[in-house]
Parts: sequence; C-alpha cells; structure tokens
Amino acid sequence: MIRYLIACALLLSTPLVAQTTFPDWQAYPTLARIEALDTRDGEIWAVAGGGAFRYATETGEIESFTVIQGLFGRSARALATPPGTDDVWIGYASCTLDRLNAATGEVSRFRDISRAVRFSQRGINRIVDAGERLYIATDFGVVVFNTAEGIVRETYSRFASLPSATPAYDVAIVGDRIYVATAEGLVMSTLDGRNLQDPAAWTLEGGLGNRTIFSVASFAGRLYAGADADLYVQSAGSWARLGATGESVRTLELRGDGQLIGIDRFGLIQVQPDGSATLIRSGVPADPVDVVSVGDALWVGARGSGLMRGTLGAAAFVVEETVVPEGPGTDVFTDFAFERDGTLWAAGNDVGLFRLSTAGEWTLVSDPAVTGRQRDDVFEVTVDQRGNVWAGTQGNGVFLRTSEGEIQQFDRANSTLRTAAPTNPDFLIVEGIDVDRFGALWVTNKNTTRALQTRQPDGTWHSLPNPVGDGLRPDYDAYVDLMVDSFGQKWMLLQSELDGSIGRGVVVYDTGSNPTDASDDAFRLFTEGNAPQGLPSNTARAITEDRQGRIWVATDRGVAFLLSNGITARDPSAQFNWPGDTNIGRFPLENVNATAIAIDLGGGIWVGSSDGLFVLRETAGQFPLVARYTVDNAPLPSNRIVALEVNPSTGDMYVATDAGLVSFSGTPEAPASKAGDLRVHPNPARASDLSGAGVTISGLVAEAQIRILTADGRMVWRDDSRGGSYVWDGRDLRGNVVSSGVYVVVAVGSDGEGAGYGRVAILR
Repeated sequence: MIRYLIACALLLSTPLVAQTTFPDWQAYPTLARIEALDTRDGEIWAVAGGGAFRYATETGEIESFTVIQGLFGRSARALATPPGTDDVWIGYASCTLDRLNAATGEVSRFRDISRAVRFSQRGINRIVDAGERLYIATDFGVVVFNTAEGIVRETYSRFASLPSATPAYDVAIVGDRIYVATAEGLVMSTLDGRNLQDPAAWTLEGGLGNRTIFSVASFAGRLYAGADADLYVQSAGSWARLGATGESVRTLELRGDGQLIGIDRFGLIQVQPDGSATLIRSGVPADPVDVVSVGDALWVGARGSGLMRGTLGAAAFVVEETVVPEGPGTDVFTDFAFERDGTLWAAGNDVGLFRLSTAGEWTLVSDPAVTGRQRDDVFEVTVDQRGNVWAGTQGNGVFLRTSEGEIQQFDRANSTLRTAAPTNPDFLIVEGIDVDRFGALWVTNKNTTRALQTRQPDGTWHSLPNPVGDGLRPDYDAYVDLMVDSFGQKWMLLQSELDGSIGRGVVVYDTGSNPTDASDDAFRLFTEGNAPQGLPSNTARAITEDRQGRIWVATDRGVAFLLSNGITARDPSAQFNWPGDTNIGRFPLENVNATAIAIDLGGGIWVGSSDGLFVLRETAGQFPLVARYTVDNAPLPSNRIVALEVNPSTGDMYVATDAGLVSFSGTPEAPASKAGDLRVHPNPARASDLSGAGVTISGLVAEAQIRILTADGRMVWRDDSRGGSYVWDGRDLRGNVVSSGVYVVVAVGSDGEGAGYGRVAILR
C-alpha cells in the first residue's frame, strides 16, 4: 500500500510507504527501558528505545513489535493510540513518525518531519491526539498532522517573542485554547481560525517567565505546568509554585479516579482536585517516565525496570505486578561468544554479562556476593573447550563462570593482573581475552607495563614482558583486543597511549615452547602500508581467523588478510594483503571505516562498519562484494556496527549495533558430516539472482571440490569450498555468465566423504 503525504508549511512531499517484514532476521531489543505509555480498550501500549509492545491487562498477553515488523525502532520517544482506531503512532528522536496498525501489524512511515533540514534538531518529544489531528511536539516547534488525510497541515516554529525553532515538549487543548510547553516558557493561543503560524497569534504566559516547561495539563478547573524545578498551578489568572519537588516535572497525566499524576526523576506527584500535591518516592521504580490508568489500576513505566502496576497510597507506591517483555537488559553489546550448542554469551558493556539460551531466554549473570557489585563493565567474553565462560572487564579484572554455574573473580589478590590507576590498586582493565587449544587463558592487561598475562591450565598466573623494538617501548601500555590463532600465536591490537581512537598497528607474539619463559619469545609489528600490501591503516578495530588460517584485520580504512603459519612472528617476509576484485578493478572495502569482522560457516567475510554491513565471498582468488546491508534494506537498528559473531550450530550471524542487537539466518549453514543430496537455491536461478546474491549450494561437507557440469558432462566451473555451503555467481571458468539450461552440481569431499549431487536451472 502506498499513499502520498502532502506537505504543508516548510515540509516537502514524500510517499508514505508500508514497511515490509524481514523473515530472515530476528531482533533482540530491550523493551524494559520504557520511554512512553498510552492505553486503549483495556490494553497498555509502551514504546522503548528498540520498539514497542502491547500488554493486555485482562489476559496478561504481551505482543512485541520491533524493526523486524518494520518499525523504525531507534530511539523511540513518544506514543499515541487514538481511540476508535487501530492506529498506534510512534515518534522517534530522529523525528521519524511510524503508524502501526494494531490489527494487521502493517507499519507505515512518515519521514517528512525528519527531512525538515532547516532545523538542526528535529526529534519528536510528545504526540497528543486531538480527534483527526495529532499535535506533535518537536525540537523545533509543533507539527499538526491530519491522520484521516495523511498529511501535515501546519508547522508552528515561532511563538510570540520566543526565538525561532524553540523546542516544544507538550501540547494541551483546553476548550478553545491551545497551550504549548516550550524550552522558553508556556505559550497560548485560541483555536478560533487565526493563523497559528504567525508568532503574533501566541501569548507567553506571565508568571512563569522564560523557564523551561516540560508538561501541561488541565485538571479540576485549573491549569498545571510541569517546569524545570517543581510544578506550577494557575488559579484566578495567576501562577503559583506548589513546592512539591525541586526536580523537573516532565510528565503530567490524568488518572481515571480523579487525580492528576506528575512525574519527576525520582517519584510521583499526586495532585488532588483541591490543588494539594503530595510527593511520593517510596516504592517508585528508578527513573519513572510515564503513567496510565486502566480502571482503578495505576501503571508506571520506567527506564530499565519495565511496566509496573501498583497502588498509590499517601506515602508509597506499592508494586503489585511487573511486566517486562523477554529481552536483554541493554541495547549495547561489545563482544560475543558461543558455546557449541549455540548458547550465546554477550558482553553487555556497563550492565554485565548476558546469556541467551537456545530456548530464547535472556539472563543477566551477576553475583553480588562475589563481585560486591550489582553489575560489572564487561567488554570482552570467550568460551573455552570445557564450556567455561571468561569475561574481561573495565576495572574488575577477569570473571570466570564455570560450566557448573559458579562465578569466580580474578583480581590483584589471586592473579598477576596489575592496576591501571596508581591511585586505585583494584582498578584492573582487561580489554582482550581468549583461550588457546590447551586451555590456557590469555588476556591483555591494559595500561600496565605487563600487557600480556596468562592463566595456565594448572591455575597459575604469569605475566610476560612487553615486546621491545619496532618503536615499541617496554613501558608501552595500550594493548587492547587479543586473539589466539590456530597455531597458538597471540595477535594484539595497539592503540595510541594518548588517544584511544588512534591505532598503532597489530602485534603477533609467539610465546615459544615454554609460554611462561620470555627467553624464547618472538614478535612482529604490522603497520600501515601501501595498497595492496600492509594494513590499510594503523587503527585496527577487530581481528579474526578464517578456516584457511588467514588472519583478517578490520581498520578504519578497510580490511586486510595474512595467511598465517606457525612462524609468522619470526617471519620477516610475512605481509598483509588487501582483498581485491579484478572484475571491478579495485579493492571493494577501500576506505571503509571497518569496526567489526567475522567469518560465516561458508567462508564469507562479514565486515561491520560505521555505515552498515559488507559481505565479501572468495571466488577464484578474488573477493567480490556480494551483499551490503544498511538501515535502508535490512532491519538494522543502526548503521554503526559494534560487534559480529556467527553461531557455530546454526550459522546465524549476530550483529550488534550501537542501538540494538539483531541476527540474520540467511548465512551459510554448518558443514554436513557426510556427503549427500545437495540443496540449490534459488532454483531456477534468473539473471537477477546471478547479478545479486548468486546461487547457493548447501549440504556440503567441511571441505569439498565443487564442479558445475552441463547436462552432457562438460565442466563449466570448478572451485574449492569450505563450510556447509558455497555461492556460485553463474559464471564459467572464463568469467562469462553461463547460458540458459540445466546444470549438474557435484561436490566431492576432500577427506573421503564421497560425493554429493544436485541440479540447478539457469534462466536468462
């Protein structure tokens, strides 16, 4: 369905498009961090940063809506559910406006407000329903939107003598008057047909001055204004301060039993019809943002603790029910690791360590009895062969969560870890963490002169001296991420000691036959070179190893790879190379600000960046770009990718952005244990398929030789595959697209697994 939005005032006309769903994607937003509430027909609607949910108060049913259903899903701020309709209107910090049809799940998007480039700030702060109109308070004024016609009617960006584009935070219609709460005071006009785009039509309410007003409401014959410090009431034409709170009153809501409820940062303000007000802090959840009433029940939405029903007494709010949709407690993850069965462990930044079970249940792993804290700054995580989970933190050393569920902390008292702050001996930073094939733990202890530390399988800790040479000093202390390759060599990313956004290259460290004896150690420092060799930049952001033993490094100006071996740290000729594509005559990811990198089960190279996801897939020694995902063609919460990891049991790619986590199931699958029938899709394959994602061959063993034959047995293509699937671009050995016809696919296992067969029809 496509409708057209007719722009008025300063807004330009753009289509209103029904959004599509994404069956190959799944989102994992935290819907506990509520930003706004509304209620209709006994149901409560809530928006959080990553989406929305509906809670049926009678049945207890929860239905969530995210980017997968087509929502914009990034930094939701405002919500309105007009009665008598199925519409749910959601406003975002970008000033994007979504309309969700609650009956069909269809999402339509209005971008015109966000495209009002005349204003530098365009976020939506509140949506007020007024029949067939929505009054949308934004960072540059008020937008009047006609819901029946689907058009913007007017924009009010100037009020009385206030500066142009003064932010508006709330709107109230009281009889024939309209009030707007702004950053420079409370303004009023009458709805008598006058031109409200004329600043002279507005009056600044005296008695409040130019103080910031966040909320406005009419109750029991009086007008109330929530200001930057306290609540004000207008009586007999003059304004008076109630003295209820010294905090900002950002929300005012009418309660069904004849009360007005205000919200400040720490509590609820209960206003009676006679104008008296009581501040209630006891029992109120931390950081409350909105309230609604359903019958006699009061529901409070809070950032971080979800939706709560309770009884509001004279001295306390007594919680009787808590509603938190399934999901993690954060939208920001910095690292992942998987167990063999697909259980996900995620570093939740300053919230802690999270576990996502194979049944889809999220758990925050925290033990205050061990850590002395309710949460920890977990930045790196890895899982060893026995299922033990190791986590590196920003300040609390290393945590071990054993396969039996016990938690142990390693700090300066029971390890060789050193402090990063001379004034705080217990502040231990571990930004890199990995386990070698023998079960030894290796970590980078940042901001110390013993950057590389190890815990051997016998439980003993050892610290190794820093590499010295190639410009590296013994006191250089900015070693960050770490990876142990298949030969046991330790790869470490380096930062500038003065500016963490600037890198100093990549070090590979060989700890020799005795990992605790530095006398047989060796290292090499890899730095920026010139295309097509060397690192594209010294600022390396991520590192990984593929199944062929190639080391891949993501930098702020592209990616590079090196075929490693057991003596790379001792080999002066080893050099990084840039992945190229001779078909286009250049390097596909040159100058891409790469932030993360992972290898899928088919050998595809996934590169996260500040501008979405890129996928390279090796074909005949070349690395063409086979896919790119951004917020425009995929349900990514943001184009800024933070971390990537593939689930080894399913092949799903997990993508952490700076605004939320999603996973993609369209990646190659795990290798088959023995040769069998091959699955080929799409089948038939058309010209558009060959020029796009190509033909995927699935059901392969770990290593196989792929042969594509004509019906009479002539070979048109041959290549080696690694992983459970392979992508053929429909070309022959000369680089030409093959003719229409039926082709036989043969996959011969390299380790005696036999051959698998399939067919594909090519239509040109």
